[in-house]
Amino acid sequence: MRSPRIYAADGETVVEEVRHPGTDVVLIDVSMPGIGGIEATRQIPQSHPRILVVALSAREEPGYRKAMLEAGASDHVDKRMVAGYLVAATRDFAGR
Repeated sequence: MRSPRIYAADGETVVEEVRHPGTDVVLIDVSMPGIGGIEATRQIPQSHPRILVVALSAREEPGYRKAMLEAGASDHVDKRMVAGYLVAATRDFAGR
């Protein structure tokens, strides 16, 4: 069974949509409208501890990486990295 592909434009929608069965990994942007990526990341593991959250950001400030990891993200990926790394990181965390 394939995991659903859910696209959300804001943090509230991400938190709501992860309730769908089969969601294993969430790729979330640090900068999202609404509650934002950091708060959405904090809420996901509280209600769905098996879902892995991988944070994405193009922001260079080191505080964002730290904040996402402290909120419960499994990893933080710089958007400027090559797409292949993103795919490999997602597969790695999904295999845990």
